Amino acid sequence: MVTVTPHIPSAIGIELEAEEGTCSFEVVIPQDSAVPIRKTKVMQSLSDGEMVLRVCEGQRKIKITKPEPKSKAETNGEKDADEDSDLEDEEDVRERIWAATKPLGEITAKVKKGLKVEVTINVGADLSISITARELGAKTGVRGNITAPEVTENGQA
Repeated sequence: MVTVTPHIPSAIGIELEAEEGTCSFEVVIPQDSAVPIRKTKVMQSLSDGEMVLRVCEGQRKIKITKPEPKSKAETNGEKDADEDSDLEDEEDVRERIWAATKPLGEITAKVKKGLKVEVTINVGADLSISITARELGAKTGVRGNITAPEVTENGQA
């Protein structure tokens, strides 16, 4: 007997605006997770004022960083065996990062610096998403629901 379990196609995470123009994205539910699934993440505000939490789908990207070139040591016109080492370039540094792609919902709140907000993301078996955010230690919070996408058949299987 084979059981097919639906999985979410993209990672779901939280994009937090740190400063004007800069955002950080943290994955809450990894890509290809079986549904239903529920995860909670605690985010800390970085400054006084408005805190904008954006729940987004995420995608992995490769960030390539080129190393700084080394300065060549001075020689007195003599050729050394070390010239071969100049031919060997340092390898690029590759780093796997997550980037937000499609926004699913947004929560804005007025907060003080250092305040912690608990965000819970619940993905149902029908791929509907429920998002709850509340101040850590508080009894009230904000809740939002995103309905499941319409399933369309492609005609033939």
